[in-house]
Amino acid sequence: YFILARIKMKTILHIEPSAFFVEVIREKFNDSEYEYLSTDSYNEALILLEEFDVDLIISSFEGNGMTCEEFIKNVTYSYQDIPVCILSGNKLNSNMQQFMNLGVIQYIDKEEVNEALIKYIDNIFKMDKYLQILKEKEIAVIEDSHFSRLHLKDIFDRYKIKSVRYFESGTELAESKKIYDIYLVDLVLQDEFGKNIIAELREKSDESLIFAVTSLNNPNLLADVIDSGADDIIIKPIEEKIFIAKLKSFVRKLQ
Repeated sequence: YFILARIKMKTILHIEPSAFFVEVIREKFNDSEYEYLSTDSYNEALILLEEFDVDLIISSFEGNGMTCEEFIKNVTYSYQDIPVCILSGNKLNSNMQQFMNLGVIQYIDKEEVNEALIKYIDNIFKMDKYLQILKEKEIAVIEDSHFSRLHLKDIFDRYKIKSVRYFESGTELAESKKIYDIYLVDLVLQDEFGKNIIAELREKSDESLIFAVTSLNNPNLLADVIDSGADDIIIKPIEEKIFIAKLKSFVRKLQ
């Protein structure tokens, strides 16, 4: 395999049997801030994933040692936080849905790689910047379920988001007399209705992000909650990656 060392910021692993196309892609990372690793073998790619702190996987549909499908299954099982992009010679390959379900998050046509690849990579890593900004925000969670609080804490801990305070009621939050950057408000609290808390929070601050958290699916109620001042709805059970992506997306809009 080839290693092109650059400033150690982000590492990209590329699986591609065509030496010509490897050179095409490698050329794009000359004088860039990315470290580029390439191999023609899925087996060797798995070894590289153990040896290097890889941030992004770019793969052809073809490689040595195993099928692309087997490789993606291995990656999503052992390295589920690493995004996977497929470079395909066929526009919208017939296997696209299958591979998306396995964990692939992006398809790029090889004919469009000059325009699409670096733009896509830059956009992926730009979201890391918004995660860093999210870590700087002060977050209040209003949730009376011990289990739900623990679940949210586990998620925040995995992303090293530390500036989080937990309240069991709107009354407890009010007693703190503090304005937070982000609020997560459960709609169904003991002796309280989360929608009323959201309305009060919105009156106090136009700048704070307010999310209603609920397992309720009544569209009229949810629309009313947004009208009351919520920026968006987080549906229980909370899906970790969508939840964090949604927070980062709203943080991005504030920049």
